[in-house]
Amino acid sequence: MGHGSGFLFYRIIDSLVDYCFPIINKIIDNIEKVEDRVFSAPVPQTVQEIMVVRRDLLSLRRIVRPEIPVMRALELKERPFLGEDLGVYFGDLGDHINKMWNTLEEYKDIVESLSDTSNWLTSHRMQEIVRVLTIFMAVVMPLTFITGFYGMNIRLPLGVEGQGNWVGFAILLALMGVVTAGILVFFRRKGWL
Repeated sequence: MGHGSGFLFYRIIDSLVDYCFPIINKIIDNIEKVEDRVFSAPVPQTVQEIMVVRRDLLSLRRIVRPEIPVMRALELKERPFLGEDLGVYFGDLGDHINKMWNTLEEYKDIVESLSDTSNWLTSHRMQEIVRVLTIFMAVVMPLTFITGFYGMNIRLPLGVEGQGNWVGFAILLALMGVVTAGILVFFRRKGWL
């Protein structure tokens, strides 16, 4: 209080600005944890963590951004009601605010990159699942056709529809094996397996 009201005003604002740095450090720690988990954790959990970090980062950006022009104005203009010239002190606060803003901008880009990476990994995992299901269906579909065709209640070639006709049944199984092997060889040559 001995330095005047202007210095008291500076100390209060300085305390408030310094209070933001531990919050930024906590957000940075959370971002680094999410960054480590993007490639190892289950996708829904990671996406949720990215969204929480993004929300925290945006909230802090909303707080810091309006402070930049205020600190600039306090630094550049002389205020008679503050008593003494405190431009140096408010310049220091302006530097702290700019440092916070630059850090928040940098980590905003990192969070967006993490989000894009998570989306890409999710898409890649889904493509792998669809690929496996497609290969499975491509192998099973001709077999289903053959068994459905020979499951009809009419006389067909190979005479499988009777009891005890093991030769016809063996020929049908061999035909199904050849079809399956042919599909798998075709997929292997195309590089799909």
